[in-house]
Amino acid sequence: MSNLDALDVIVVENLVRLGRQHAACVAEFRLEYLSVFEAAMTDVWSERLGPQCFDEPTRHAWSKIFALITSHVSDGFRSATTKITDVRD
Repeated sequence: MSNLDALDVIVVENLVRLGRQHAACVAEFRLEYLSVFEAAMTDVWSERLGPQCFDEPTRHAWSKIFALITSHVSDGFRSATTKITDVRD
């Protein structure tokens, strides 16, 4: 969990860039996949850590991190697809 104190400077910028890259390079990517990613990550962490380590407060904290990730990837994807649409019009 490094760089939590620098989210806007380091982490968010990279997540937005990742969303833009998905818009440009992944032809079949859809935003709905991000909710699947969140659920899959939660399931994997739950399985790997087990119920004692992945208790409800831990699940809640990680759910917030996964939502942060997907929201910024989504922002980048939307901004890139908006630019592509504007260019086509």
